[in-house]
Amino acid sequence: MDLIAVEKDRIEEKLRRDEEVVQLIKNSLQQSSQNTQNLTNILESVQGRLKRLETTIIPVYKETLEQTRMQKNVESSLVALNRVIGYHYLCEQVEAKIHAGPSASDLDDYLQTLEKLRDARDYFTVYSPHSVDLEEVSNLFESGCDRLIKEFRIILQKNSHPVPDSILIDLATSEDLTPPEHFSVRVMSQLQAITRYLVNKGLSTDFMNVYFQVSSVLLHYLTCLRDFYRDIIEMSIFTCHQGQILDCSMGRA
Repeated sequence: MDLIAVEKDRIEEKLRRDEEVVQLIKNSLQQSSQNTQNLTNILESVQGRLKRLETTIIPVYKETLEQTRMQKNVESSLVALNRVIGYHYLCEQVEAKIHAGPSASDLDDYLQTLEKLRDARDYFTVYSPHSVDLEEVSNLFESGCDRLIKEFRIILQKNSHPVPDSILIDLATSEDLTPPEHFSVRVMSQLQAITRYLVNKGLSTDFMNVYFQVSSVLLHYLTCLRDFYRDIIEMSIFTCHQGQILDCSMGRA
């Protein structure tokens, strides 16, 4: 009987501990469920706030983008408007500089002024083709180009010097007809700048005809002079050779 009582007490104690463990698990599950519910409530609250914030922010963001775009458009329009207004007063502002010619100012500055006149002419040609402004700008632009061509010829005349005889003889007796450097770096830079502007803008290139003609004549002259000197040298060599043969014949006699 004592063994049965002991075994019974052991089993009852084990059942009691198991019931405590089960109760502990139940309490943990309840606490976990409560925490899960609390977290769910928090997430739902945050999600609701985000939706309300999105509903509020997106229209503000779109409005800000639209205002930025409108501001850029206004700034671009103001820049274009100021440029167009400047076209109407351009002739008055640059007339003295154009009539003075490029020699009275920096060449690059003069070319930039001509470019402004060309832009104004292009604008009036499209948007105001029968206006007085177009006529004035076109006349002043053509006058500036004429003075630019005149400056090109003046630079050529001032810096064109006779080639020394010794150099001409060297060129005449050489197979290479490449002329020596005739202009300084500064002068060549000015000529190139004027030529580049007139050619790139599709303007007349007649101003280069005189220079081309003179260069062609000089090249032809050098070619003829070279052939002439070559004939003289060959004749001299032949005469000298004949003389040597005659001297030898007389010596043998």
